[in-house]
Amino acid sequence: MSLIFDPDISPQDLRGRRVTIIGLGKGRATAGIARFAVANGAQVTIADPKGRAELGEGIARLGDTPVELVLGPSSDDAALADPDFVFINQGVRPRSATVQRALPPPTDVATFERCRLDLGERERHGEWYALHRDLLALRAADPVIARAGLRRPDGAVLGSG
Repeated sequence: MSLIFDPDISPQDLRGRRVTIIGLGKGRATAGIARFAVANGAQVTIADPKGRAELGEGIARLGDTPVELVLGPSSDDAALADPDFVFINQGVRPRSATVQRALPPPTDVATFERCRLDLGERERHGEWYALHRDLLALRAADPVIARAGLRRPDGAVLGSG
């Protein structure tokens, strides 16, 4: 799953903003984020240290989505020039120089304040909290899931609504 460091943004917050996505790879998550951001009025830049030849599948997944691609070894500095929002693809190593430049300083008081647990979320998002509580209980109680250990079974959506 890709990260965004401000979970309280809404689609309207993207209008007219500069969004940078770090990492294209095969483009599964990146293409979805890019389409969503563009559809909500954002100007999107996708940066990846690999070259165009290595990223064919990811570029194809983007289709005709109007994004700026900044590719190659020096892509980091150009892409991180001054974005409003940075999304980091799950395939990007957390210790990479790109991620370290995109992350807020961990010793900054403002970073601490943004990361503090808000217990009021239990009430504001009660249904989601109950779902997670139930899933954790199921993981502990179901012998098949419990036996899986680190090899957790994959899941699929069986229906909607």
